[in-house]
Amino acid sequence: MTAAFLLLASAALDPVPAALPPRPTDAAALNRGVVVTRTESVPGFALPRLRAYALIDAAPPKVFAVINRCGAYTEFMPRTVKSVELRRNGATVTCEVHIQLPFFLGRLKSVTRGVHSIGPPAWGRAWQMLRGNFKRNVGRWRFSAWRGNPAVTLVEYTVHAVPDLFVPNALIGKANLRSIPNMIRALRKRLTGRTERHKNTRRQTTP
Repeated sequence: MTAAFLLLASAALDPVPAALPPRPTDAAALNRGVVVTRTESVPGFALPRLRAYALIDAAPPKVFAVINRCGAYTEFMPRTVKSVELRRNGATVTCEVHIQLPFFLGRLKSVTRGVHSIGPPAWGRAWQMLRGNFKRNVGRWRFSAWRGNPAVTLVEYTVHAVPDLFVPNALIGKANLRSIPNMIRALRKRLTGRTERHKNTRRQTTP
């Protein structure tokens, strides 16, 4: 991993990917409690963007309340060893997050500026990287009522994170496909006391 902590000018911030609803064919898996993941190619990058969808049996404002406090991210985000809210100005919240990597790889560090949105119909955080040892780190959380039920939240997590590491892209991609569903299950447990909606739930990945 390079030691540089890169600074990006605000004018050069990467655009946040647009929200995209799950496919109609995902509904049955989501209702079973599956974390459905999908990869999308991004021009100019070998690593794809990742989208994940899941249902949590809690109201969208309650789910958003967890993401609204970036100082609590260490409590459920995999390998996150530091999470600090640096500043808050209205709906704009700047956070610093450190992720401890396995073995000798050190830490990934990023300072992101997120715009927090309050629904209805949707709550969420859309972030862009200000500085860090990523080539790119941009994404969003989006929470909305599942099919009109205010007690069940559809979670959409979208991220394109390209760390500045001397590690094969295939290994990074596999690690992301494991860690992101685990993160959403940890968020579900924080809110409902259990990682799965039902017993014998499995993750589903779609192209």
